[in-house]
Amino acid sequence: MAQKNMTVETNTLTSDEFIDLSKAAGWGKNRKYDMSKVTQALSDTTLTVVVRDQNNRAIGCGRAFSDDLLMTFIPDIFVHPDFQRQGIGRLIVETLKSKFAHTSFYFGAQVGNETFFEKLGFTKSLQSYGGKFGNNPYYE
Repeated sequence: MAQKNMTVETNTLTSDEFIDLSKAAGWGKNRKYDMSKVTQALSDTTLTVVVRDQNNRAIGCGRAFSDDLLMTFIPDIFVHPDFQRQGIGRLIVETLKSKFAHTSFYFGAQVGNETFFEKLGFTKSLQSYGGKFGNNPYYE
């Protein structure tokens, strides 16, 4: 369960906080970030959620892209390893659900994290396809 001394904010996540959390969570540790692209990506995001500790440090975040009619896509939820399994990821998802509950949700779940979404009431649905086309200059 999330601690009482944490705060939840929307649309205040900074580029530095996003990068720090993605690296801490292990997703972006080998990525070379272009700060202007991160800033633009956050600006283009429909809704960001950030959870802060008592020292105002970002300890978890999530992003949503939504048409606010039919679908909402959650590309990433990051929780700092020191704060995992404390209900922070659930708090992020519940905050996103409170805004877009009238839409269908789609996630970019990493293998091994499926039970997290199932515990929140989501079910596995559509088959997903992905691909990488060309060289990505942001990976080493």
